Amino acid sequence: MRTSIAFAILFRAALAFGQPAIDPEVATDPLPSRGFSLPTNAPAVAMARDNKGVAVAWMMAGAGGGNRIHVVRLDGTAHFTGAVREIPLFATYEADASFPSIAAAPDGNGFTLAWLEAPFYSITVPAPSTWNAVFCQLDSDLNPSPPRFLAEAIRSPVIVRSEKSTWMTARGLLWEMRPDGSRSDFIIPGPTASDMAIAKGAPQIAGSQNVVGSFTCSSDPGCTVQGGPFRGFCYQQCRKYQYNYTLQFVALYTASASPVFPFLNDASPAVASNGRDVLVGWFSGEQSKGGQVAVARMTPDSATNVAHAFDQPHVVGNFGPDAGLTRPDIATDGQRYLIVWRSTMTIGGNHDILGASIAPDGTVTPLSIATSSDDERDPSVIALGTGSFLVAYEKLSLGERRLAGRTITFDDRRHAVR
Repeated sequence: MRTSIAFAILFRAALAFGQPAIDPEVATDPLPSRGFSLPTNAPAVAMARDNKGVAVAWMMAGAGGGNRIHVVRLDGTAHFTGAVREIPLFATYEADASFPSIAAAPDGNGFTLAWLEAPFYSITVPAPSTWNAVFCQLDSDLNPSPPRFLAEAIRSPVIVRSEKSTWMTARGLLWEMRPDGSRSDFIIPGPTASDMAIAKGAPQIAGSQNVVGSFTCSSDPGCTVQGGPFRGFCYQQCRKYQYNYTLQFVALYTASASPVFPFLNDASPAVASNGRDVLVGWFSGEQSKGGQVAVARMTPDSATNVAHAFDQPHVVGNFGPDAGLTRPDIATDGQRYLIVWRSTMTIGGNHDILGASIAPDGTVTPLSIATSSDDERDPSVIALGTGSFLVAYEKLSLGERRLAGRTITFDDRRHAVR
């Protein structure tokens, strides 16, 4: 299926009325620099909420060197509370741990934490070349169980989400975790996921890939063979290829879609569900030139509905010219969706954090969340309750790295949901 990028802007923009309150930024002290990190599309931090509150996970240099995953609780003002815990490696050799994903346990007490591990490379002491997806359980005090192997990740993120049960995906494979901690045999849902949500008990998986399409040949002299059996052949150096960005969506057991767009983009899509429908968001347009942030809202139990949603996506914002692996992030409080993303500034090449809320009636409220002269990038968002969200991101300033966040509160007295 080939989808037009001439989007119809059907959502109504809410500019002044209904603007939420964005609290002042809360930031950590400077953090230890992180070393080598795996190239994958993921937010700078991962967050989840259980019965006790919010936990945040991120990567930074550990006590013994190399990246390690760290977790801590957040209090009601988004400050760290309690001890920061460093999660031990699964690997028995020197390795980096990167890009955590975290989800609350189905009973609401504690979390499942998953991440990637990549070996250190040494000329004299070679290590295994595989990248492993691993996971552990955290109790309500964030004490970790021994890490367990999930799969060879092959440079893809590992994602964990939960509802009535916990699901994990990596390398285009999917597992359901049973109440006793064992896992089902893997399912092959299709794409390698950049994000996953759970709706009506089943995973909703979003991913993407760039595919080389057709090419045109330069008309310059010497670009084509003039005679013989290979007449008309175009030399490689004269070819201009058309790259296609394929967005992949799978609603397990029910529907899938693969709209194709005629541009090159290394950013990946995000997905979330409020339990009734599903929202997929992505960067539409050639990444190096900037473009639009688009969303498709659908009910995943109908293949026709899914195809229609991608044929008529909606624009909720813009992103500036950029490069590299990133993706937006989406959360829902059960009423509205909030999508956040990074966008390059016009001066200096740093990034700002932008976003948009999407109300149940389709009203879109654009948001400028973090727009300082520092480099703010790769946000994550979580719902704290009805009308309240926390947006967390990485902040780079004068060679220092911090984690930062802002709470966004909507006035639901103006927008009562029937």
